[in-house]
Amino acid sequence: MQDEVSFSQNRAIRLTLEYKDQQFRVRERHFLNKRAQSSDPILDKEKDKPRSGFWIDLRDANERPIYRQVLHNPVPVSVEIHTDDKNNPIRREVNPNPEAVFGVLIPDLPNAESLVIVSSPLKADAMFEPASDLARFSLRELKEGKL
Repeated sequence: MQDEVSFSQNRAIRLTLEYKDQQFRVRERHFLNKRAQSSDPILDKEKDKPRSGFWIDLRDANERPIYRQVLHNPVPVSVEIHTDDKNNPIRREVNPNPEAVFGVLIPDLPNAESLVIVSSPLKADAMFEPASDLARFSLRELKEGKL
């Protein structure tokens, strides 16, 4: 049975996302009668320099971002190691198989077609490189429960 979906500025979708085996997937979705946070500034591809970082976009049918939420990168591409070495008490090491589970709350916008995860490359030595699309999910399928 499909969920009845109605649109309202006070309706949001809580998604639990997972990163494992170098792929993102949606583990859960819930509809809430709650307002999602306002959009972070949306960059103009023509005018703004490419940015590094991690964020999610909601995009319309023409691939235009209509909502953006900047996030702290949840994927642990490197880990902090504490040692007994007084000269080097903390060091970073590459995490060879990073995994993550994280949640986002997005607005239920009627003209949003897709959820796109955008990030700098998920490698410790590339975290300041320009971000690009890493994963895409159809919002229609998510609303219909096709995870």
